[in-house]
Amino acid sequence: MVILRRFVLGIGGLSIASAMAAAGPAVANTGPAEFILEVGNQALEIIGANMAPAQKLGYFHQLLHQDFDMPGISRFVLGPYWRVVSKPERKEFRRLLENYLVAVYGQ
Repeated sequence: MVILRRFVLGIGGLSIASAMAAAGPAVANTGPAEFILEVGNQALEIIGANMAPAQKLGYFHQLLHQDFDMPGISRFVLGPYWRVVSKPERKEFRRLLENYLVAVYGQ
């Protein structure tokens, strides 16, 4: 039950973050509010753009790699289970989490 709760909380936080994607890496010298506004506006442009769905999904994959700490997020989502899984399992979980986020929120 605890892992499910952490997973749902992690996914919820990531869904908000992934909806606020940036075309390029986020500007490091901006505050949190500016970052969210900038990333959110750019994400809305991509969502509304007339491009193939595969291009949009590729954009959101790129976003996760550029602007988000997916290893740290994966570790947070797994919680204490992070210590008991092997490195290959961690890598696979990170890949699956990224694919899930892109599939759900990148559409």
